[in-house]
Amino acid sequence: EPLAEDALAVPDPGPGPMRRLEADRDRARLNRALLQLREDKRELIVLARYHDMKHEQIAELLGIDTGAVKVRIHRAVKELREIFLRSSDRTPACDVKTSTGILRTI
Repeated sequence: EPLAEDALAVPDPGPGPMRRLEADRDRARLNRALLQLREDKRELIVLARYHDMKHEQIAELLGIDTGAVKVRIHRAVKELREIFLRSSDRTPACDVKTSTGILRTI
């Protein structure tokens, strides 16, 4: 009887130990960078990225215009990116300007 198609498939080992260590270091750097932001900027990033709140919800919560929320989040993320990149001479393994990836893991 012939072997099943997947009988010889090699399982994906996932990220290796070096990649996991690098990701852990990046998360720690990002956490330190977040703590360097002013509280109001950090709050916006946390609400938008970690609590998945829509701009309209944040605007209502803070009592400000939705457009102001968008601008403030953009500026906060830009500052966070600058702090993150300054915290190391090496190129980061992630893109902190997006809402996926490392920003979601902290």
